[in-house]
Parts: sequence; C-alpha cells; structure tokens
Amino acid sequence: MKKNVIAVALLILSAACASHKKSPSIISDELQGEELTILEQAEPSMEIAIVEELPPPPEADQYMTSSAEQKAQAFADTTVFQGSQLETDPYLYHNGHNLAFYLEEQVNKVKAATGVKDKGDVTISVVVERDGSLTNPVIVASPSDVLTKHSLAILAKMPKWRPGSLNGWERRASATLYFYW
Repeated sequence: MKKNVIAVALLILSAACASHKKSPSIISDELQGEELTILEQAEPSMEIAIVEELPPPPEADQYMTSSAEQKAQAFADTTVFQGSQLETDPYLYHNGHNLAFYLEEQVNKVKAATGVKDKGDVTISVVVERDGSLTNPVIVASPSDVLTKHSLAILAKMPKWRPGSLNGWERRASATLYFYW
C-alpha cells in the first residue's frame, strides 16, 4: 500500500514537472524496476495555459457619488419595491399602536356608527409613497360592495405611514391591508 501511494505521488510530481519542462528531482529508493519504468514512461497529464494580463482596476472615484447625487437618484426612481427587497418595510405606528390594532379599532367604529351587518375579509393592496401617503388602492378580495366602500373610507382617513427604505433612502413600497369585518 505504501509503495502504491509513493508511486502515485511521484507520478503526479513527474507529470507536473514534465509540464514545466523539468525532470523530477525526487526518486524513491523503495521503488522496484517495473514501478520505476512505469513512472518514467508516464505522459504529463497537465498543461499550463498562459493567460493575458487583466486590465487595471477602475479608479475608486468612479464608484463614489455625492450624497446629493444619491438623493436625486433615489427620488427619481419610481420603482415600487416589495417588502423583501427593502432594508426596512413600510409600517404604521399610530398613537402607540400598530396597523392591526388601528384597523380593528376603525372597523369597530364604523360598525357601531353605521350598523353594518355584513361579515367577511376585505384585502386591499396599496403603494406607500416616500412621504408616507397611500396611493393606488387595488381591491384584491372583498365579499361585498358595502364592505369595500367602508374599507376604502377607512383607508382614505388613515394617517401617514413610515415608508420603507433601501440604502438609507426612503423608497416607494407595496403593502397589503386586511380589514376583518
């Protein structure tokens, strides 16, 4: 076993040296005549390719932009991001409560004021703008027109949100609201 390992190691060394146009300088005393003949007859299995020089790296200043330029680029961008693409998601935090509490509170107020008896869940997708306002409401699901009308009324009176951010700049982002009636 030991002789086979040495023979394989020398075979690899021989192939590497042959590819560099050099002869192996290490020969083991433990190799027998037949093993040595096999080693000497071995063809080199590797070739070395010469690679052209790489171009010099670009100047560091090429990637540097001023804060004003970054801000201008962020405000010129009209992309609507999904929550998973942002560093911070858009959210509503109103009077010490989160969005779910706010929506439940508003739905209960509308139920008490109007006497709505319909039941179901209304799902509305909106875009949270950079200033926190909600635009482009799209009704994703609704069991009735009455619930849709009241849900849109709650949405219209909703306070401004905290917009999502990416690379430290506020970005437009989509959000989905669930009204449980």
